[in-house]
Amino acid sequence: MQKSSFGIIILFIVLCIIGIAFIPRLSIQLNPIKNTGNLSITYDWRDVSPEILERQVSSKLEAAFSTLQGITKIKSISNYGSGFITIEIDKFTDLDELRFEVASLIRQVYPQLPKDVSYPIIHLNSPEEEEEKKPFMSLQLNGAANLSELKDYAVDQFKPQLAQIEGIYALQVFGGNDKEWILSYNRSQFENLNLTEYDIIQAISQQYKQASLGLAQNTNDQQMNVILNPSFLKKQKSSEEIKSDLGNIPLAIKDAKQNNLGRIIHLSDILKIERQEKSVQEFYRINGENAVTMVIQADAGANQLSLAKKIKDKLTDLKRSLPPTYNIHIEYDATEYIQENLGKTGIQTGLALLILLLFVWISSRSGEYTLLILISLLVNLAISFIFFYFLKIEIHLYSLAAITTSFGIVIDNTIVMIDHYRRYENQKVFKALAGATFTTMAGLSIIWFLPEDTKINLMDFALVMTIELGISLIVASFLVPAFIEKLSIKKIRQVKQNRIKIKRISVLSSQYYSVITFLLKFRKTSILVIILAFGTSIYLFSQYVFEYSHPTKNERTALYVNASLPNHSTVEQMNEVYLQIEKYLSEIPEIDRFITRVYDGQYGSMVIYFKTDYQNGSFPFILKNKLISLSSEMSGISWDIYGVGQGFNQNINENSTPTFLLEMRGYHFNELGKQANTLKRLLEVHPRIQEVNTNKSVTHWNNKNLFEYVLTTKSSNMAILGQHNNEIYEYLQRQNFRPQTDLFQFINGDFEEIKVIPTDNKIFDVWALMNQPLQIENKQMKLTNIGAFDKQKVSPEINKENQEYIQIISFEYFGSQIFGEKFLDKTLAEFKSDLPIGFTVKKKNILWQDIEKEKSYWLLGIVIILIYMICAIIFESLLQPLALISLIPISFIGVFLTFYFFDLNFDQGGYASLVLLSGNVVCAAIFIITEFNNLQKKHPKQGSFILYLKAFNHKITPIFLTVFSTIIGLIPFIIFGQNEVFWFAFGAGTIGGLVFSLIGIIFYLPVFLPNMLPVRSVNIK
Repeated sequence: MQKSSFGIIILFIVLCIIGIAFIPRLSIQLNPIKNTGNLSITYDWRDVSPEILERQVSSKLEAAFSTLQGITKIKSISNYGSGFITIEIDKFTDLDELRFEVASLIRQVYPQLPKDVSYPIIHLNSPEEEEEKKPFMSLQLNGAANLSELKDYAVDQFKPQLAQIEGIYALQVFGGNDKEWILSYNRSQFENLNLTEYDIIQAISQQYKQASLGLAQNTNDQQMNVILNPSFLKKQKSSEEIKSDLGNIPLAIKDAKQNNLGRIIHLSDILKIERQEKSVQEFYRINGENAVTMVIQADAGANQLSLAKKIKDKLTDLKRSLPPTYNIHIEYDATEYIQENLGKTGIQTGLALLILLLFVWISSRSGEYTLLILISLLVNLAISFIFFYFLKIEIHLYSLAAITTSFGIVIDNTIVMIDHYRRYENQKVFKALAGATFTTMAGLSIIWFLPEDTKINLMDFALVMTIELGISLIVASFLVPAFIEKLSIKKIRQVKQNRIKIKRISVLSSQYYSVITFLLKFRKTSILVIILAFGTSIYLFSQYVFEYSHPTKNERTALYVNASLPNHSTVEQMNEVYLQIEKYLSEIPEIDRFITRVYDGQYGSMVIYFKTDYQNGSFPFILKNKLISLSSEMSGISWDIYGVGQGFNQNINENSTPTFLLEMRGYHFNELGKQANTLKRLLEVHPRIQEVNTNKSVTHWNNKNLFEYVLTTKSSNMAILGQHNNEIYEYLQRQNFRPQTDLFQFINGDFEEIKVIPTDNKIFDVWALMNQPLQIENKQMKLTNIGAFDKQKVSPEINKENQEYIQIISFEYFGSQIFGEKFLDKTLAEFKSDLPIGFTVKKKNILWQDIEKEKSYWLLGIVIILIYMICAIIFESLLQPLALISLIPISFIGVFLTFYFFDLNFDQGGYASLVLLSGNVVCAAIFIITEFNNLQKKHPKQGSFILYLKAFNHKITPIFLTVFSTIIGLIPFIIFGQNEVFWFAFGAGTIGGLVFSLIGIIFYLPVFLPNMLPVRSVNIK
């Protein structure tokens, strides 16, 4: 054994060194990333309603994508002026191959789309919608120059260098505006001269045209391209010189029939030429300061700590080449919060490990025993890093929870093996260890069947626990016996016990014998009591805990202030709204920073972070209420003010009025709208329902009314005037308040934007548009002669899933939630009877425990079946496993009562505690039953009750050690209070369940065992 022990120890040392080498390569996050490998395609069509965008763009792209193989779902949302499509794929589809096919389909379909639609962009590894609002890192560039020059420097020098760093998803530069050339003209003058905007654009293009004359050979017989280049383009020119060149461009005067009149004018004669900053498209500010800011977003799944280090190293290199007056610094770094939380988790893990080792030393009073426990823990952890790397498991909150929790189980397996090996000097306990390990794994297996959102949070938790359990079984079976031989730990038979200890054990055994005899005598009553206790606990839990629980996420306390204005509002108007908020916030010292982003004239957002001393107190609530009060003073604005993080309680009952959501589906958009209006009328009959919104957005942005002007043309009048709709469309497009760029002209080594616009475009109203004379291809007319404008309400967004339209209906019920549910169920039953074929409607629960998640709790039954099958194989019995699985509900009593009596929130950690307990509780009982069966084989003529008492006495000490080691290991994770996301609920639930599991193991396990009959007397000694 000595030689084999040495070889085993060397093998494990080598594996530990390999595992430690993989630590720097692991991905470290704060929360698990939803990286499902899906594709998203985005596109824009400015100032176009959702209905037109869906009909002319989204539907065509969806139809093309639906022909692809390996797709499970296609979802699209068509908004005002923009849209996106999400493609979900199955696990067997190659993502790179699919992206290539999608790109090919886009190239085929794009020519069929309207010409003003932007080219669709394919996105991979895009961060979640919520994460997109929060930057990963923000850099600010300052210097003795204007903002436009600073922005040019940032775009030319910093952006290309930083974009090369792997892990960066997007890098945007804000602050400072680009310049553009504005050529404004008088409408009536142009009509008198028979000129159009197209004539001006053509004249500029011809003046700056660089034409290829062909190929020529030089003296070295090399072919060279010969280009005709205007002489005035050979040198760099100032803005005034370029303005003069533009003004000197000649233009021929023609009559109404486009005949040349032989006269020449210059552009400066009919145009006002100016170079000015472009109108601001969006704003981005930190603490209300206007500066050049570079906002970096990380890839979903990127190692954020490693990425931050790479960015900081690159900035250090770039600073060396900065101009003397320029300076760049990091204004915001999200990894600071990640490092803070990981540091806190590290302290908790270290404290748990220290307490566990101290507990082991106190219980064993042996340095060698404690050292062996520590070695097994470190070896287990080091080897697990190898599996984390190759299985691409991220290190985040939930995986760290699994590692820390596994410490107790690893110690459990080690203690059991040490106890058995010291007693019998063999490894025959492996069968029981394997059974205990596999039952815990069985409890974790249900996570693979959970809904996607819950599974993403707990998947890594289950994987890490499974890996740690599997490794601990190998370590306990091979490494622990090898070290026992090398450390020469005393065998149990060599340990002398004094008479006082023997007498104490005899007294306790006598009392235990009396209690079990009493419970067996009244077996049915005992079982009835525990059934009533379980029923009572689950009733209290479901009524007072589960219904009011909410999910939690480990993120920094933040207050979101989102605003939306009616469509066609300007970005300047939205900016003025946030300037008022910023002015108010700048005077509050408790705020760490606030980040403002104005996307356009319709949407804006602000994220407010608090200083450490105030983020978990009452101040975030106070500020939230003050901002709500301030927002109520601004009319015409839709607000969405809410808080996230540890400083806010996200309990859905914060709002007393219950809100109901309904989801309608159908394949015909207009008919779906009619059915939604029918349901609306049925609901509004109830006096407690004031208003039903049939166009509720699935996002937080588009919950507002949207209107558009529709020009309906008369075909007969159009035919008489010889006009076509496309000519009218081009004319209307030129009247846009924010005209698009007419020409990108290469000047001074760069492409300059040129716009040709009428001087009255900003005062052009609907009446003037309809009644003033207009000229289209030398024909005078008025729009009133060919059609009429009509203001119509349109849907704020159109949702589709697998080409099926989705419409969300919402309403508030001013009364009890229970009565609201009853009325809604009755109304839906009546409505569904008349609903056409192909259309469906269902309730959409806004609580986090929606219908699918409530079904998740029935998956615990699958765990019980798996555990029964494993135990039946181990014990070779169909009855004994029933006693073990009966202990699971008893442990759940502890979980339910813990959350009820201490008024705790049952979040993901609470569910994880149920998953862990369902497999872990039976482990201790497996060791007792295994010992009991072995004793029955050795002493077949002795009574089963006596043998059970003997087996209980043999295993109760290691069982107490394993259970209490797990409980003590979880104490550090509940001392920081309920604000600790996941940890507190997980620790509290597991501790409560383990305490009650001892009641089941000690008192109810012999009651549940078959053929267990009490004897009248027994020699306890």
